[in-house]
Amino acid sequence: MHLLQGLGGEETGDVKGQALLLAAGLVAIDQALKMAVERMVPSGHSVPLIPGILSLTHVANPGLALGLFRNVPPPLAILLTLTALLAILYNRVRWRGGRNDVAFSLILGGALGNLLDRLRVGHVIDYVDLRYWPVFNLADIAVTLGVVLLLVTLGYPQKQGGAA
Repeated sequence: MHLLQGLGGEETGDVKGQALLLAAGLVAIDQALKMAVERMVPSGHSVPLIPGILSLTHVANPGLALGLFRNVPPPLAILLTLTALLAILYNRVRWRGGRNDVAFSLILGGALGNLLDRLRVGHVIDYVDLRYWPVFNLADIAVTLGVVLLLVTLGYPQKQGGAA
């Protein structure tokens, strides 16, 4: 069964396994991309991919979301991340099933990817530079998409035994 099939039905071990696989895959790809950026682009430097639109820019982000609160001590940033993850996982029981599992997988994978950075190098490694927005990474994209999907699905109750 594909991860997006059977939305709205009972959560099976198969779907749960696929949701965890999605989160783990996100963490692996996110970390591989960040390590590649660390090796290939010196910190603070930029490589244009589409001139004037998209660059690969190596940024060490000690702050929280989108570089906000840059003066937050690393242990506090880690504690805040863990607190948010625990709150999400605690409430997951109430929101479980279908699209919500995909949303939680995205949030979990992204949050763990950035948490691993903080534990590994003391800050988050960002690299996607659109020039008009703060530099971000794959983990940030996953968290953002997961939150948007969760908000959308919470607004639309899922039918029992079928797709919403």
